[in-house]
Amino acid sequence: MVHIRYGWLFFLLALFFLFGCAGNETIVVTEVVLVDGEPMVVTRVVPATVEVPVTPLPALPVREVSSTPVSLNIAIIDTRRTFTLDPYQTTDDNTILLIDNLFAGLTNYNASTGAIEPQIAGSWQLSEDGLTWLFYLRPDFYWLDTGTGRANTVRPLRPVEAEDFVFAWRRACDRRTQMPDVFLLFIIEGCQQVYGQNEPTEADFAAVGVRRLDQFVLEVKLTQPANYFLAMSSMYYLRPLPREQVQSLGDTWALPENLVSNGPFFWDSRSLPGTRLILTRNPAWPLLFRGNVDEVNLFQFSNRADAYALWQERSLDMAPLPGNVSATARQALGERLRHIPVHEVFYLGYNLFSPVFRVPEMRRAFGAAINRQTLLEDVYDGAGFAMRHLAPPGIVGGLSLDLVGNGYSPDYARRQFSAAGLPSCRLMTPVTLLTTTSDEALQQAESLQRMWRLELGCDNEVIRIEQVQFGTLLARTRLRESARPDMWILGWSAYFPDAHNWHNTLLHCENSENRPGRTCSQVDMLLQQAAATPDPLQQAELYREAERLFFGEDGLEPITPLFMRGRYEVAHIWLLYTPNPVGGAQFNTFELDTELRLFEQGG
Repeated sequence: MVHIRYGWLFFLLALFFLFGCAGNETIVVTEVVLVDGEPMVVTRVVPATVEVPVTPLPALPVREVSSTPVSLNIAIIDTRRTFTLDPYQTTDDNTILLIDNLFAGLTNYNASTGAIEPQIAGSWQLSEDGLTWLFYLRPDFYWLDTGTGRANTVRPLRPVEAEDFVFAWRRACDRRTQMPDVFLLFIIEGCQQVYGQNEPTEADFAAVGVRRLDQFVLEVKLTQPANYFLAMSSMYYLRPLPREQVQSLGDTWALPENLVSNGPFFWDSRSLPGTRLILTRNPAWPLLFRGNVDEVNLFQFSNRADAYALWQERSLDMAPLPGNVSATARQALGERLRHIPVHEVFYLGYNLFSPVFRVPEMRRAFGAAINRQTLLEDVYDGAGFAMRHLAPPGIVGGLSLDLVGNGYSPDYARRQFSAAGLPSCRLMTPVTLLTTTSDEALQQAESLQRMWRLELGCDNEVIRIEQVQFGTLLARTRLRESARPDMWILGWSAYFPDAHNWHNTLLHCENSENRPGRTCSQVDMLLQQAAATPDPLQQAELYREAERLFFGEDGLEPITPLFMRGRYEVAHIWLLYTPNPVGGAQFNTFELDTELRLFEQGG
């Protein structure tokens, strides 16, 4: 009998993040051992010269769900009666929630630690030039024949193979698939070339840099060194597909009644789309469930008020909070109210060619005069998190909220204003703050206007608000636009949980749209180094230094981060879970105290 404590498991996983991408020097191997008859994942680091294949488990018995399964009852705001569950044809949040629980990927984003951990890929190697990844797949992940859609009729069809990834990713590169964010895959060699063809040939597909080297070995060739590809591999849009099913049924393969899936849950045929969707635990899932949920009931509502009312009756374990619940009522909820971060950061952008904001001292002055928490209270009922730097916590290379950046500092703001060469805001050339046409956007702009009047003495004649349609705002803030505003408010939501998708995509002088109009400097070289280094510790340090150079006391301040969006949801005390800020809720990590629930419900 093997005895391994959970603490050691997390320690070993930590070793993976320290050494897992260290070129050809080391390799991370994930194995499964039996602990008291249950499979447990163990990760270890070995020299790359040592041949250590993924250790296969004996055939796992299909585990029967208890006659009294643990059922999670939650609300979603969605009344659709039809679902297309193709990971490559959606950006809808509720569909992504389903996909993230129905389909496993190469890796998994751990919402508790913010780290990327093994899933179908038990280990991987990165070439010395950073261009080639080898993923070693576990042989015990299976596509499921769900039979009648109940656990006792589920049987494994065949293992998930490298060819399933090859098929899925080549299909995604084909413009006929109409993948919404296909440009993300252009980092894979040959993908953009396939997308450029109306009818790509077999030779075009064969040139895409994703290949089966063995039944369980996947090779991925990139167009540039990109350590952040590991974070991308955890996302819903890089899932494998059951290729025989897709080839035989075409687009109808993704309808629930035809679905063949491989995730921790499967679609239960008892679902009544429009009323209740049911996900049932995959009895052949080879990894440990961190939670104890056997069945997820997703009750569909057209509005939050009805869902909240049912939650108050203790008929739901979790529900979104309606927007009209007062601050006093929220406070009375106590620990049942959850303030959930959403990885979408709003920021104030500056035109660096503006006669006012061409000097960093003035940008730092305007940024430090903003009380972000007051802004959140004024406009969003406190739903959000004040930001002093760009990349949010909980991602690879992200920092805690208060580690870098100036934040709200009126004295510093006034000193910087003086250092910019103006004795008074009354002598400043009037500037335009451009925002969108929504009432919320106007409230936000007026809140900023009040703060600048209070802290810097800038009256409303100096700070002029202009509202335009969102598309017009994007067009007018492009770098080469002739009549650009002095300031604007925009938000950014990343496509994968890595700081690269924040700094590089939003701020790099050449690799981004560079709306502020920055000239290249030392910080851009740091960003390129951070994206290419195989050492995660060095990567984190490089991003921290980049944040300091952008938003520190003497930072460039091309933009001023304002806040990360948040949302409120309510959950009863018998439910323990970690929200996922970058995708769908991970139901296999939810823990329900069923005895406490029964007691609280008066049973």
